[in-house]
Amino acid sequence: MTSAKALSSSLWPHQAAALEVIDEYLNQEQVGGKSALITMPTGTGKTAVVAAAIENATTGTSRSGKHFLVIAPWRGIVGQLKRDLEYRVWERLNARRSGNFPVISELPTTKQISNLADVEEPTVFVATTAKLLKIYEECDRDEVRMAELFAEIRAVFVDEGHYEPAPRWSTAIRSLGCPTILMTATPYRNDQKFFKVDPSHRFRYSHLKAAKEGFLRSPHFQTVPTSTSDIFVSELVEFVNEKKATHPDTKVIIRCGSAESIRDIVTILRTAGGQAIGIHESFETDENIGLLRSVPNPDKSDADYWVHQFKLVEGVDDPRFRILAFYDRLGTDRGTIQQIGRVLRNPTKDSQDSTAWVFARDGFDVEAVWRNYETFDEKAGEAAATTPSLAKGILFAQPSSVYYDGKFRSMLDLDSEDAWKQFSYPLATRVFRFASLTDLHEIANEVSEEWQAEDREVLKWQFPDDRTIVLPFIDISNSKFLRTATFIEARFGFTIFRIRNEHLFVFDSEGRTPKLMTDAFSRETPTRMSRLLAGESLLTTVSLDNTDLSRRSIRARTIRAAAIGDLAPDLADYAYVCSVAEGYPQVKSEDEKFRRYLGISRSRVRDSRSAERTFAEYAAWLDELSLILEDEGRQPAPTFHRYAHSSDDPSDKSPVHVLLDVDVERFERHLEDGSWEQLRLDDYANDVTNGRTTIKVNGTALAASIVWDADRGRYVFGCPELAQMGFRDRSAPHRELTGVINAEQLLRVVPADLGFMYTNGNFVRPVRPDQDTKQFWLLDVLTAVHPLGSATSEKGEHRNDGNWDPGSVFGLIDQLSLKTLSGESAEMTKHFPDLDMLLCTDLGPEIADFIAVQPDRIAFLHAKAGDGSKLSASALHEVVSQAVKNLLWLQPINVDVPKVGYWGEDWSLKKKNGNQHVVERLRAGSFVQGHGMWSHARSVITNPNADREVWLVLGAVLSESALRAAVENPTPQLIQIYALLQTAWSAVSQVGGRLRVFCSP
Repeated sequence: MTSAKALSSSLWPHQAAALEVIDEYLNQEQVGGKSALITMPTGTGKTAVVAAAIENATTGTSRSGKHFLVIAPWRGIVGQLKRDLEYRVWERLNARRSGNFPVISELPTTKQISNLADVEEPTVFVATTAKLLKIYEECDRDEVRMAELFAEIRAVFVDEGHYEPAPRWSTAIRSLGCPTILMTATPYRNDQKFFKVDPSHRFRYSHLKAAKEGFLRSPHFQTVPTSTSDIFVSELVEFVNEKKATHPDTKVIIRCGSAESIRDIVTILRTAGGQAIGIHESFETDENIGLLRSVPNPDKSDADYWVHQFKLVEGVDDPRFRILAFYDRLGTDRGTIQQIGRVLRNPTKDSQDSTAWVFARDGFDVEAVWRNYETFDEKAGEAAATTPSLAKGILFAQPSSVYYDGKFRSMLDLDSEDAWKQFSYPLATRVFRFASLTDLHEIANEVSEEWQAEDREVLKWQFPDDRTIVLPFIDISNSKFLRTATFIEARFGFTIFRIRNEHLFVFDSEGRTPKLMTDAFSRETPTRMSRLLAGESLLTTVSLDNTDLSRRSIRARTIRAAAIGDLAPDLADYAYVCSVAEGYPQVKSEDEKFRRYLGISRSRVRDSRSAERTFAEYAAWLDELSLILEDEGRQPAPTFHRYAHSSDDPSDKSPVHVLLDVDVERFERHLEDGSWEQLRLDDYANDVTNGRTTIKVNGTALAASIVWDADRGRYVFGCPELAQMGFRDRSAPHRELTGVINAEQLLRVVPADLGFMYTNGNFVRPVRPDQDTKQFWLLDVLTAVHPLGSATSEKGEHRNDGNWDPGSVFGLIDQLSLKTLSGESAEMTKHFPDLDMLLCTDLGPEIADFIAVQPDRIAFLHAKAGDGSKLSASALHEVVSQAVKNLLWLQPINVDVPKVGYWGEDWSLKKKNGNQHVVERLRAGSFVQGHGMWSHARSVITNPNADREVWLVLGAVLSESALRAAVENPTPQLIQIYALLQTAWSAVSQVGGRLRVFCSP
């Protein structure tokens, strides 16, 4: 060195000012868990400030510890930091490197970190955030253990701190218990979400001031028409050659949107004779074609053109980079500003080298982005750029009192320990069961950090009782209806956690579920959740997911009715899983009736009932839910038995087929051209072989994996290419698609053990109703009528008295007209106590054998007699066909009129002996003509409050006891009979009717 000046004496004024803040911060006896924050634009010498601060702290005696730790987000920056701290800082400032300055070394690996205590020589350890996080995880997140390992660290410097730190690695840094200095190049501060910054130890050197003082070049912008890569390169080379006339050592950064584009641009440049390299993490290094995996040292590379996707957004600090070309734009304005910063460095303050050039294709107004940044830097700066400061400003702007919504209201004091008393608690929650994490404070702490990461400013924790913690927050966002302008929107809300026995109840006012819940807890089981609509509860809505993944099958369906239990089960109901149910729980009186939403698959509960919404009321409700969920004697409403339910796990869970069960409307991504793209998935099940599969996303086939994780009891889906596509949850943009798929188990899987299905995070094993008496609902539509057991004829023998044989099926039906409950057909008569029309339409273009009507009910009766068989599928087939083909006449909107001319005539059947068996068709009622009879029937059919029914009256065709026995011990005929009756029941239900089957005992 030719100069004898110490480093601190060689600093520029703004560097010296920053150093003063750091020195003052480090010279405190205690920092109280607070950090210092230094904001300096790229190219203004942050690393020199770090080196000077380390040099000063090394000679000082105010704090214990002989080592220092410098953290950077990327591996490439670590290499650059090592070079800077070893020699480049002193060379650039022509300063003397102190003999006491610590040696520079990379932080030991996870396996060797315990050796840190054995390092005697003072050392500056440099590491990536990923390495520190890995050490933290290996220590099981034990802060005491971390503090012991890093006890000799005097201070931690977080370089490039403007990267959004994930809660975990910021927690890892804080766990060291060391003074922490955050170094950032941008005024947008996200670190304050995770680090408590001391306001008295902050320094900011604005971009505007740095440019005025000559430390930064001024960018000029050049736009060219959108064209092919060949034309783009040609125009760029011509532009660069022109600028090189003034500065021959100029280097160029070209930003591309993909590895393919990088390869293409590099090939064109090299073909044209240019010195070009392409850098991408997916490349295998091949210097012959100019493709590299990692960023080389600019001092050791002859390349003039450096082409990349993300590798050169950070960490390149060579002032020879004067030209930046955007072939593809970056996804965020902040990334764009950081990229421009790579060509602004002017460390010698050379007035002849004060211009940088930014070259972009038409359609990307990069100059507008830059001008907005300049305005932000000048006017907003740091104060309005952070979630905490925005929240503080919003709270400050609240009126002290106001008359609103019919009440005089005073400002909420969120610093008060009793603020929770002012909150309104809706009767809603998610239910989880404890697993590995049981400490309520630890749960709240981790969720608080997660919320901070998602732009929620968590306020003073509230403790209504010793089993509850409430996290109030202000949710900050920009209006979704603005493209480039800003209008900050804020919502107050809270997240509540309450422990009761084995349950953790979680409610968030904005409907978000912390990721911790899906990582460390299990959802309450569907079986227990169903107990919340138990016994005689009335189900009015069900949402169903199909376990059949074939291409032509229904994926899901939702059914709403006055009572789901009154509807006929569909033929394949047993193959559906009930994911959501709504209805009215069983209560003691009508006055207590309320509606309940039950998200069975997601363990959600919400009650709609009168409530004051106090905490006491809410806590009592949660405790009530916990008791019900644990009540083994409480059985779900019978309607739940129609559907597939949870089963024991299969022995072989290896996936054979998988369907991504994702709501595509929920996810989108921000493209580099500034547009938004909606997620598209082929809604097909994909074959899985040895845990590998292929999925199609937005027209692109992607390799994916899916394996069973026995430790966590769930499937793990992986698709790096899909993760890189950047699809995000609209309501929580920090949550990436593949992470959400795993967290919420948004997939349906067919395992190798056939007969099982995995859906909504649970295994189910559908059982056909004909194999399970609990699901054989057809028994509910059967009514045993004793005389039908011997009724082997429909009409019976010839009679001369104008009636049918009373022992025949027709004769038994005719007894409806007597309106007596003491006859042989009392089981049928009781349904028509107010019968005002009974009409036989047999022997013609009939729509039924009989039509029975009263003011609130109509029934189409279809009769069939057998030969005495107790299970006659053939006879049943005939009568079911007749009933189904005439169902449209029971449909209220059908305005057609059947052939009714013969209804006013007598029923007449010629017997074999030549005699005529004559009976008057109208058995009850005073109508004269057929049109009047149909008009009367239609008045009931079109009445929405009337019951429409189809009766199968079966003489010696079907026995209730024989059918019940067949279910217990299945016979081949059972499947036929089940299919016939179930088809009839479903068809009748589809037109809003009810099926009744009268048969032998």
